[in-house]
Amino acid sequence: MDLDATGHVIYTAHQFNLSSHDNCSDTDEMTYFLSTDSGTVWNDSIYFDCSAIGTPVKIWFLVIDEATNDSIEKGDIRMEVRDVTDPYFIKNSEVKNPYCATHDAVFPGLVAYTDSTISESVIQLLAGDYADNCGVTKIRYMLEHSTYNPPGYNDWHEVPSTEFPPKVFTFNFNPATFLTFYEGITTVTFEIWDGSDSMDDADRNKTIKPIYTISVLPKPNPGSGIE
Repeated sequence: MDLDATGHVIYTAHQFNLSSHDNCSDTDEMTYFLSTDSGTVWNDSIYFDCSAIGTPVKIWFLVIDEATNDSIEKGDIRMEVRDVTDPYFIKNSEVKNPYCATHDAVFPGLVAYTDSTISESVIQLLAGDYADNCGVTKIRYMLEHSTYNPPGYNDWHEVPSTEFPPKVFTFNFNPATFLTFYEGITTVTFEIWDGSDSMDDADRNKTIKPIYTISVLPKPNPGSGIE
């Protein structure tokens, strides 16, 4: 059973029925019910939300003919609730105003850089910048320079998060964590995930989007003013 875009699914007993029959009642004259608690409570439909993802659901099926005969057929089947909707970005891509390098290139062939002016808070995603039918549970970002990516520079960096029930996450972009940006153009790409860490990564929905473009100009070299 697949959750819809709102994170819910309703499954009716008529949907479940495939080949029920009776010697006196036509198919449309019989009544169908479902139960998820061994038949203690019967309903003509059952409802699931995001909390049921990945958990096998055992369903009991009940058919009663129009004469309400006491002979009732019961069967059960195991099903699973799935989230098939990808998270999505609301925020548009953004070009930041140019920054100036604060350090010269250390060695020939390298580029100037800044490592004390742009923190994680500059590139953060706010709660309204993304959405998912069951909630975004993981965010990570990657820096990628147009021409210069030293080892490890363009690795993924996961943003620490705090979870508040039910499945609401606050992501902590640390303003004290300064990032290194090299002279030229760097793209900051984000990846947002849903699902829980207990799931296999392959079973979680994820979406990638380049959000920020950051330009770093050469380090200023003003004259001394002395002739």
